Formats: sequence, structure tokens, C-alpha cells
Amino acid sequence: MTVRRVASGGDGARDPCAVRVTHRAARPWIGAGLSLAGMARAACVALLAGVVVGCAAEPPVPAGGEALGVQAVRLADVVDGSPEADVVAEIRSLYADLSTRDWDAFAEHFWEGATLTAVWQPHVEDAPRVVVTTVPDFVRQAPDGPGSREIFEERMLDADLRVDRDHAHVWSRFFTRFGDPGRVMEWTGVDAFTLVRHDGRWRVVGVCYVADREGGTQSALDVAGAASPSTSSP
Repeated sequence: MTVRRVASGGDGARDPCAVRVTHRAARPWIGAGLSLAGMARAACVALLAGVVVGCAAEPPVPAGGEALGVQAVRLADVVDGSPEADVVAEIRSLYADLSTRDWDAFAEHFWEGATLTAVWQPHVEDAPRVVVTTVPDFVRQAPDGPGSREIFEERMLDADLRVDRDHAHVWSRFFTRFGDPGRVMEWTGVDAFTLVRHDGRWRVVGVCYVADREGGTQSALDVAGAASPSTSSP
């Protein structure tokens, strides 16, 4: 028996399921209407149909959340003993170490390679740009930023959290005080943290931050006037 693929259609296009079968010996199923050509076409159609159905099928919903992601939890709704509570404790501790300017303790809240990112205009440049800073660089520059005035405090006012297994996002609205006695400036903003839990410990892998500018509030970068984004909230 010889099986050849043949063209189908007036334009000469090939039908992927079109075959021509030449029999060299009788087969008992041919007389029953089950020709090899028919069987080959049926198998091809079934295969293509399976591919189409497979592509159209809905992906499985991941454990621990909705199809579009886990639901956000407000800070006020965090339950003691929950994964969200552990994440909140880590972020509060980070702010506490930042406010006391304990830079070694502050750095311990980040995984190796973590970054701090903001859109910022260095004082020697003409326009804002995206500035990405490593944690060691932030700590090295901190004396010219948060450490440059007698008073510095930053704390979380509110937050939205999403926690799924060992991955968490926190959008934290912060409040900052910075300056010297008799001349203290205040402002608010948002820190967007991404955290990963490993070996039972939550740490930050990245944070993007922005300070509010409406209503008289100022960015920490504008206030401190340093040449790096280290003067903003991490």
C-alpha cells in the first residue's frame, strides 16, 4: 500500500487531511466502508479539533486566589496570625528601623539584589528620570538624606495588601516628618513594596515610591536637596 498527500481545492492549496491510498493487497475492513483514506482523514480532523478545543479551554484557577489575582486586604481588616499580619509586621519594622536610622537593621529587611526606585531629578540634571538604587548604595548615601537633619520619622498610615503563598504586594501610604526643631516639614506618599518569603522570613525584593505634591506637600528629594534618591522614603 502507498499513501500520498494530495492537493485539494481549485487554487492548488493542500488540504492537510487529504490523502490518496493505493492498495496493493485486499484488507478486510475496506469492504465495510472503513477505507484507509477515510480513517486517515478522520484521525487528522480529530487531532485538529483537539488542538482548537485545547487552545480555547479556560486556564486553571491558581490555588489561593481568584483567576485575576487574590483580593486586596485593607490594613484595618488584617487578621492577627494571618499571612497578611506577618507582612504588615515586616513593613512596620522596616519603617521603625528607617526612622531610627539604624541602617544595618534597615538593610536586613531586603533580599540581596533588592532595589529602590523613583522618578527623581538629581540637582545637577535638567529633567526628572527613573533612578534605581541598590540597598547598599541607599545606606551609603543615607547620611546625606534622612540622616542629614535632627528629626526624621516615617510611618505607615494605611495599606492595601495582596498575599499569595510566598509572594506579597503592599501599597503603603506613608507619612514623613523631616527637619530640625522649629522647622519640621511633613508630607505623605505611597511606597509600593514587593516581598518574597523564604525560609520563613518575609523580605523586600523591590520598592517604588512617590511623594504627594498637591496641597503644599513636598517630596523628600526636594526637601533634602541631595544628589541621590536616598533622601526619599524607601
